Amino acid sequence: VPHRSIAVAATLFVVARLGASAIEALFYTLWWRARGAPLPYGRFLAALVALSLVDRFATALVGLASRVPALAPWLAPVAGLQLLGDRLGPALRVVLGGVGALALLRVWITAWLQSVYSGRRLGGALAVTVLAWIGTRLAAWWIVDLARGMSPIR
Repeated sequence: VPHRSIAVAATLFVVARLGASAIEALFYTLWWRARGAPLPYGRFLAALVALSLVDRFATALVGLASRVPALAPWLAPVAGLQLLGDRLGPALRVVLGGVGALALLRVWITAWLQSVYSGRRLGGALAVTVLAWIGTRLAAWWIVDLARGMSPIR
């Protein structure tokens, strides 16, 4: 039975990852299409799925740091600030926890792919990507705060 639960968890992870990539690709495809620069959804989705390996590598480095805590300060700039531990509060850990060189590389490559596939300048694609990335971080922050009962409406 433990093998079945591992298989179910792995399947759910893959489906969730593909779903997240599909939504991300759809967002950028619709964004560029609305601006008269079609972005090929299928090719862009395939590139994002491949690019998600960067995220998995960062996750693997975080796992390594949890097994060898002495590596955490060295890996934090690469894999993410969540390796700084409790120095960040819970909400900031959600917002900034994944910020590291690998995350920034993924943002840059996502923008570069949009530029290549849409034929638009890299600066515009980078601005859209960074704003979307920041927006998702802010939304996560607000969700964590709301879940912790920090609603502004009382």
